[in-house]
Amino acid sequence: MLVPRRWIVRLLGSDDALARLSQAFTVPPVQILLDGRDYRLEAAELDGLSRSQDVMNAATRLLDSATALLYVYTGIAAHVRPGSAYWIDGSGREHGIGCSVFGTLCRLEPDAMAKLTAVVPGSERPKVAAILSSAASDPVVAKLLSTIPDHEPSWADLYVLLEIIGGKRVLQGRGYASRSDLNRLFQTANYYRHGTGVSLPSVPVSIVQARGMVRGFVSRWLERRAGAG
Repeated sequence: MLVPRRWIVRLLGSDDALARLSQAFTVPPVQILLDGRDYRLEAAELDGLSRSQDVMNAATRLLDSATALLYVYTGIAAHVRPGSAYWIDGSGREHGIGCSVFGTLCRLEPDAMAKLTAVVPGSERPKVAAILSSAASDPVVAKLLSTIPDHEPSWADLYVLLEIIGGKRVLQGRGYASRSDLNRLFQTANYYRHGTGVSLPSVPVSIVQARGMVRGFVSRWLERRAGAG
């Protein structure tokens, strides 16, 4: 019979980058904490799991959500994956599992981690915690977070995100932007997605402007969906 365990997942990367990431996630349900010289991931969702592969799969998804929210709230795109994991028994003893067990899941990209030059502002952290909790039970929130790429979004990426949160009609109905601004955004996105059959608006939206707009829409949508707005 498999016994539920308290799991800890170690993270790898530059000390500076990991320190900044730990500042962004300081409270449950997802915490990134400094333990001596190591940074670790702790999450309520991991506790109670018995199979190591389930732990690493859950940790990967949680880190995907965490880095997605970092992008939404700071504009920093980063690719993070779990390293090794260990569990703690009732007497406080640690039982380690090496990276070789998990193969490619153990890879981390320090260069991408080093891009974390900003953290989620303190005032936004309760919202981030609420959204992460919501992702565990709301498949639409989970889908949106998993869709945010670990690189600067392309026009195609942005359009997919806009579709998930309801498209032009929902955004306009909720007052996220004016009808004219939304028309410009969607027309520009369609032009660059398709290349033919669609003309650019007279004042097109730049990709930098579009990323900022979509980040704002996504954060407001997530906060509303998670009851954190």
